[in-house]
Amino acid sequence: MALTVRFWRVVKKVNSTFRPAAADGRTPIMCEANEPMSVQHPTIRLTSAIDNPSQFNYAYILEFNRYYWVMDWTFDKGIAIATLQVDPLASWKDDIGSSYQYVLRSANTSDGTIMDMIYPLTSKVTMVKHYAEFSIAQNTAGCYVIGIIGGNGLTRYYYLSSDELPDFGAAMFGSTLWANVCADNPSAASGGVPDFMKAQFNPLQYVTSCMWFPVEVPHSSIKHNVKLGYFETGYMAYVVTRQPFLVLSDSIPLSKHPQAATRGDYVNIAPFSRMKLSAYPWGEIELDTVKFHEFAEISLTAYADPVSGTSKLYIGGVYANDDQVTEIITLVGSLAVPEQLSQVLSDNFGLATGLVSSIAAGVGYGVSGNVGGAIQTLASGIQSAANSYFPDASTQGATGARILTAPVSLFVLQTFQHITDEYRTDLGRPLCQRKQLAQIPGYMMIASPEITADLATKTEIDQIRSYMESGFFYE
Repeated sequence: MALTVRFWRVVKKVNSTFRPAAADGRTPIMCEANEPMSVQHPTIRLTSAIDNPSQFNYAYILEFNRYYWVMDWTFDKGIAIATLQVDPLASWKDDIGSSYQYVLRSANTSDGTIMDMIYPLTSKVTMVKHYAEFSIAQNTAGCYVIGIIGGNGLTRYYYLSSDELPDFGAAMFGSTLWANVCADNPSAASGGVPDFMKAQFNPLQYVTSCMWFPVEVPHSSIKHNVKLGYFETGYMAYVVTRQPFLVLSDSIPLSKHPQAATRGDYVNIAPFSRMKLSAYPWGEIELDTVKFHEFAEISLTAYADPVSGTSKLYIGGVYANDDQVTEIITLVGSLAVPEQLSQVLSDNFGLATGLVSSIAAGVGYGVSGNVGGAIQTLASGIQSAANSYFPDASTQGATGARILTAPVSLFVLQTFQHITDEYRTDLGRPLCQRKQLAQIPGYMMIASPEITADLATKTEIDQIRSYMESGFFYE
């Protein structure tokens, strides 16, 4: 069988659709096919002598409309014999290019929000710490809120500065109070207070709580006479305003991963980036980078109860060029510290808070043929951001110790782990979009490709699909 064959000397990738120009090849010559003959890997005999035929490694057979690799040259009595293997990517380049496929990876275009796990982490780490302007002074005197049972049997809460507390204590055991107590007891001996009355009447029994605050607590502008039950102490103090009050309203700026500009936004989330907020007395929390990485800064707003000291810290995010706060997390802690004034006085508010935690559900890789599995595979190096979720809270709120209410400052510590240099030309980047392949030339990897190739055999279509799934070059 006579065949018209053009030969080339080419340099091309095996997994490429590249076709050499006709002008770059040798003038077509007539050859004879060894029979029986396979269309996919024919053996042909050169009927015309050409100089050094072994220099050619690529061919095109006009009658079959296919491109071939030269697998080997043999010689029989001076006749050159070429063993060929079909190149399905080049032969059906037009059908491949006109098709629409779901492209996992592409060297031409990409989506920087999709995690690329092909490249390993290095040991290089960049750490950045940003502080809030708000802080509680390390040696602040603070103030006290004391709950006292009054004449109506209800507890009233009084504000005392640290300087006023000694005077208040003296008033509780002073002459004015005892004069009032004795006045209500006709049997009391004049000129003194009977010992049995002191034993039976303990002023501290009227005190329900005593809380020390490291910040100023809102109170009335006028002082009121402090009463222990029915008895007046003669001491004047401010009454606490019984409404939650604002403790802080501040923000902390956030940094981006040093490689985000060149590699994509995905490096701003775990495991490439981690973010920890230290905000005592509310606690220390590992922030979920999936939730916070798009924000330009973290918003912090805290309110406290002026009686118990229980406080809520609202943690949110603020986008760049936007004042709107998106609240995400709430931490509960004790802003105040209980002070024990007697053996019978205890923490009546139950201020201890529990550990807040959440469980991150893992997403497994799918099996071959499944859409999810085709996207999340070791070959594609693409990972779902769902695998980067982790618990939000790390510690419980502070209670019972002044050291926890006196941090130097609130801050966010960001830890960025670097990744190795990329080879975008030959490995591409994640895209995960349906595209017409001719519009995005270069390297690409396809998920579950479906291709129709005119006159191609099933074996050739299977070869094309295999190349597309494992990664190929449209050139």
